Amino acid sequence: MNAFRSRMQPARVARAVWLAAVWLLLWDSVSPLNVLGGVVVAAVVLTVFRIPQAPPNGRLSPVAFVALLGVLALDLVVSSARVVWAAVRPGPVRLSSVV
Repeated sequence: MNAFRSRMQPARVARAVWLAAVWLLLWDSVSPLNVLGGVVVAAVVLTVFRIPQAPPNGRLSPVAFVALLGVLALDLVVSSARVVWAAVRPGPVRLSSVV
């Protein structure tokens, strides 16, 4: 069990660093208080929400990947069309900040 825990530690530290980096990016500034807050948030998230270790098999299903790209492309086209229509349609202008 001890060997398993020693293999888990680098992955856990990497997740904590990643979460703290995302926290800093969300706050858009690097200060000691933001770094401390990111470390605290990462520790709480990793403690409360146990993330299982995924096996690093490195396999990618080509069919699933192509399907994912298709869904992504369709969503991009649909969302762009909706934004264009909201910008150029006749009528009153929407007063919301989120289109």
